[in-house]
Amino acid sequence: MPAPSQNPDLYNSIVLNGLRSPGVVTLSGHDREHGWDIKEAKGQDGASTTRNGEKVCQFTATFQLSDDPLSDVDDYATWDSFRTMLQLSMRAKAPTAMPIFHPDLAAQNITSVCVASVGGVQHDGRGGATVAVKLLEYRPPKKKPVGKPSSKAAKNPAAAVGEAANQQLLNALKAGPTPNAQAQATLDDLKKEAEKP
Repeated sequence: MPAPSQNPDLYNSIVLNGLRSPGVVTLSGHDREHGWDIKEAKGQDGASTTRNGEKVCQFTATFQLSDDPLSDVDDYATWDSFRTMLQLSMRAKAPTAMPIFHPDLAAQNITSVCVASVGGVQHDGRGGATVAVKLLEYRPPKKKPVGKPSSKAAKNPAAAVGEAANQQLLNALKAGPTPNAQAQATLDDLKKEAEKP
């Protein structure tokens, strides 16, 4: 991960739908949480836990805007077009997910978001202002693969019957020759004699 001191512009803004955000952004609440089903033991200490998977992240991007004529910075001018993009994504009939990049979001595997809300501009009385935008990670569930092969043998009645027959044959071979083995040998010899020209 690049150091903020070496790449301040990388950390000062987000790139949302290919558009770099104006001002300086501060991210909060972008924790990666896992869902757990916790069942308390009845009459005992402890509990059983089952992992349900990762939760979708909901976080806030707070933009600090400024207007400094001396340094020729006017974040308000670029904020209008950025805000319009945010609002249009919320007004679409189907929620529009947009690609997002910030090093801290990338570290949490957040790559696509929907806009949950756009806060009003709060002026500080000194030419600066802040706007809080709530974002919701877009990550639809992955389809589970159908019918993965298993190394365990399937239990079915036909297989059990086949295994029983094989076991009987094995037991018979272990037991040695059958009682009529001599008669069978004599019969085989007579057949061979009869087939001679």
